[in-house]
Amino acid sequence: MSFTDFCDVFASAHEDGFNRIIRHISMQRPSLFHYGTPSFVKNPKLLCCGIGEVHPEVIKRGNPLVTVMPYLPIPGYPGDAGLEFNFSLNRLEIDFFPTNVFELPSELNNKLGEQSFALRAVVCGGIACPDSRILKEFVIYPEPYRPDFKGNSTRDNPSFSVSINPPKRGLPFTEKGLQCFELELYVVLKFVREDYNGEPVLGIELQNLELVDIKPDGLENSMECYMRTTLKLGILPQLRVAFNALAFEIGDFISIVPTPISTNVPFNPSVDNDTVSVFLTLETP
Repeated sequence: MSFTDFCDVFASAHEDGFNRIIRHISMQRPSLFHYGTPSFVKNPKLLCCGIGEVHPEVIKRGNPLVTVMPYLPIPGYPGDAGLEFNFSLNRLEIDFFPTNVFELPSELNNKLGEQSFALRAVVCGGIACPDSRILKEFVIYPEPYRPDFKGNSTRDNPSFSVSINPPKRGLPFTEKGLQCFELELYVVLKFVREDYNGEPVLGIELQNLELVDIKPDGLENSMECYMRTTLKLGILPQLRVAFNALAFEIGDFISIVPTPISTNVPFNPSVDNDTVSVFLTLETP
């Protein structure tokens, strides 16, 4: 049976192609995958996850390797100072049904259901923790206890350093103080047709997600709850596409529209055989 027996135009993309595109983007736009405060922007070798292979043109043109982030604020501490940190999307892969690019964790039944696809993301990062000597140096005291006030007991302890003006920078740290971690996230999704304000739209439905081996369990469950809520309410609704937006015209005589769902085309788009496929129909006035 031909792919176009029940439609006029057929198009498909294999998971290998998507994963290859992701790898190329990471090489040509590393700043989309690596984030950090100024110290990590200046010295990417400090990142918890190395940048890896970078396209020569990125270096030649002086394009950024790391996206600069604001310092992590310290509640109650005046000024703009904060802790330095970094995080990287170290690995991003997609797997279309059936499961073969990576194995899902047992919490997700180890394999994909029909018409589903999964994303695997490995995120690593770390907070640059200052040692006690640095923390002591940058302590800020209320006015009555500053050294320029009479009777301040710190005058009798010259080894105790007090900073009156808070620094407008990240607190200094050593490589030993960089506390790195790694998170592994799996997200299972599915294409769905929905009715949105009376208009048919194509959307993506969250089937499930899993953070691997975060302890204690309450912390893992809380993080998964936040991610699940963010995806369902904040991100996936923005990815809806109206079906009339998928139709386009060639001149004034041919329109290309999504092929209607039927017994012959039960899913459109269809996720199967490691590919995502789209069926289109030609219409004339």
